[in-house]
Amino acid sequence: MAHVADHWYDYPAMSLAEIGASISPVLPSDNEHIQDVYRTMLGQIRQDRDTLSLRGVGLAARFMAEVDHKEYFMPGLSQALVRRLMELKDESKECYEVPRVTEIFARRCPKDNALFSTLCRHLHRHLGFFEPVDFVRFTRGLAAAEYRDDRVVHALSKWAKKRLAEFSAHDWDSFCTSLDKLGATEVRLGELRKLGPAPPPASLLKLGEERATRSSSASMSATA
Repeated sequence: MAHVADHWYDYPAMSLAEIGASISPVLPSDNEHIQDVYRTMLGQIRQDRDTLSLRGVGLAARFMAEVDHKEYFMPGLSQALVRRLMELKDESKECYEVPRVTEIFARRCPKDNALFSTLCRHLHRHLGFFEPVDFVRFTRGLAAAEYRDDRVVHALSKWAKKRLAEFSAHDWDSFCTSLDKLGATEVRLGELRKLGPAPPPASLLKLGEERATRSSSASMSATA
């Protein structure tokens, strides 16, 4: 961190994004010196955003979400990252954190249908690697945006069933709830809920929702 503060100009935007995504969740965010370093790092990322890969955009978005909750800290960064992602919309091989990126931008630009159409296209090559938390994050993020795609609902349902044994009851319920918001048919939802683990008791479900809300608030809800 000290070296970055003194020699930030030696670091490419990709490295700054990776460092920021790693340290911002654990360092105190109210320290003025740390805030100054973050501001320098994010400014450099914004300036050199055209050097970021899709993975770099994902890392930069995570960094941004941790420290720039209301876009007061680094105005224009969110838009710069969206522009870079759209410049890379035809990239067909690179893997990145599609679920987390979808969550973050659903809070910042939920009406950008072109962006979410691109994220949905990129989704398909990642589904084979998804874990339960990824299904939950992506569906929750997309449900918070305006864009809808029935093919995505079908693909998510198909691949989630393959990983069914790995889902907790709470995660499966959250996944199905988001699919409902995405326009899944009653028949599809009925089948998924029947296949999934039994829903937790109401008291445990409420506790799980409270924990999820606290976790979401720490990482992304404040970006609304």
